[in-house]
Amino acid sequence: MQTSTASNQRFFSSWPRASVNYGNVKNASATRKHAYQFQPYKVKETWTHEFCVLSDKDQRKVPTTSMKQELREAGLGQKSIIFKNKKGNFNHIQEELYKNYPKLRESGGFEFYRQGSGKILSYIKPPTSGYTIPYLKNSYGIKSAIVYVVPIQNNLSMEAVSVEEDEADEMNVQLQECYKCGTDVPLRQLRSHLTTCGSRTILDKEECSTHDAMVCKCQKKW
Repeated sequence: MQTSTASNQRFFSSWPRASVNYGNVKNASATRKHAYQFQPYKVKETWTHEFCVLSDKDQRKVPTTSMKQELREAGLGQKSIIFKNKKGNFNHIQEELYKNYPKLRESGGFEFYRQGSGKILSYIKPPTSGYTIPYLKNSYGIKSAIVYVVPIQNNLSMEAVSVEEDEADEMNVQLQECYKCGTDVPLRQLRSHLTTCGSRTILDKEECSTHDAMVCKCQKKW
């Protein structure tokens, strides 16, 4: 038995021994520990939600797709609003809405609605202190529903707003001449422009350099 044990010791002692760098093992363990350190969750202080401002104070139905487009061109319609204070009161909500929808200042007050049964808008009754973000988010629980903003006293103008500066480059804006007044108008605003446009008035024949025998491009007959 002793002879067998001694033989085994001599056999295994001839094997090369693995070199263990305990410094590397320690460093690897520290790296893994650092990687799995608890990262505290940073709570957002803002609240972002979809709002849609309507122009008609008596509207109680969800606007159609084409109507939403017209509202957007008028500076109204649907936008994603970021509120800096998720605990904001009515004044905070009102100020952010005014900032994003300047025409809303002429509403004479506004109310909030959400889509109810079918396409009918359902009234969101405010507390006595007015709408607040905690009320909309937690108490009323609107979740991801669009909040429709309806003016109370005055209808809001549907006149198209001017093109933003970043879209004003002629290379990026498609223009079309208005046959009534001869003005080049952005194509997406042409239809609303026609509702308020008056025909061009020419007092003297020489003012029109494009006329031919009897009719010129401004529709003035000679």
